[in-house]
Amino acid sequence: MPSLKFLVQVEALLHAWETAILVDDVFEGYPSTKAMIWYHMQLIRIGRLRTPVGLKHLRVAVFTHYNEGTGPNVDRLWAAIASAGLAFERRDPFQPIRVRGGIRTRDEYVYIQDAFVQLVASGVDPGLLGQWLETYERGQL
Repeated sequence: MPSLKFLVQVEALLHAWETAILVDDVFEGYPSTKAMIWYHMQLIRIGRLRTPVGLKHLRVAVFTHYNEGTGPNVDRLWAAIASAGLAFERRDPFQPIRVRGGIRTRDEYVYIQDAFVQLVASGVDPGLLGQWLETYERGQL
């Protein structure tokens, strides 16, 4: 039987997903994304999600778009989550990479590749990003 702490975290994630579906106009253009979220919600509700690791993977999947994205839908979601009192915070995935001065994990590597243009447009030196990518590739791949 799952712990109470686990069940509370599951309920919070379900509430966050429901909030995302209600406030994000983007889902109207992408019914498959909305259907995917509802599918995972049902798996949770019938007890198919049983471990904290599984919950973490789902949490990352849901919030990746809202942590990396920008725009009114993203802002509305985080405002709605805050007003609902949910314990989720927006995280800047670039911040720890910038502070550390390099890429440490495969997830960070993929993030830099995916967000390269957006990061450069926001003022990050493309040479520095390229250097970080190259250093990671030499040491990790």
